[in-house]
Amino acid sequence: MEEGWKESIQASVLHGTEKFVAGMLKELKGDRRTGMREKERLSLEWSRIVAAIAKVWKAPWEVVSRQRGNGAVGLAYYLGQRHAGMTLRKLGKYMGEVEYPAVSVAIARFQNRLKTERSLQRRVKQIEKLLKVEV
Repeated sequence: MEEGWKESIQASVLHGTEKFVAGMLKELKGDRRTGMREKERLSLEWSRIVAAIAKVWKAPWEVVSRQRGNGAVGLAYYLGQRHAGMTLRKLGKYMGEVEYPAVSVAIARFQNRLKTERSLQRRVKQIEKLLKVEV
């Protein structure tokens, strides 16, 4: 093959300024999960999330997490994914080997409840304030 074939492929796939193309190439070289691991390492820990939920619910996490229908577990998954960058698989392990599709469904259900339930919206705001996370 002739010299420069990589550049011609890049030119046909990535359109933009040289700076943009260089930045995209840098991004494409790395592991796509590196950014998430970095975010996860630098932000919230699971223990802080569940402690904040327990404080707002005014009961120990062990009790709150076992009660059906209160939204606490879905909220923990939601916050873990949204603010800590945790994977579905990791969130499931925190709750006792729950499979990641079940975690995904729990987050989706929680988000649907969050759209309509004012009391849940207030609790989420309180918890995000306690955790000092950007909304």
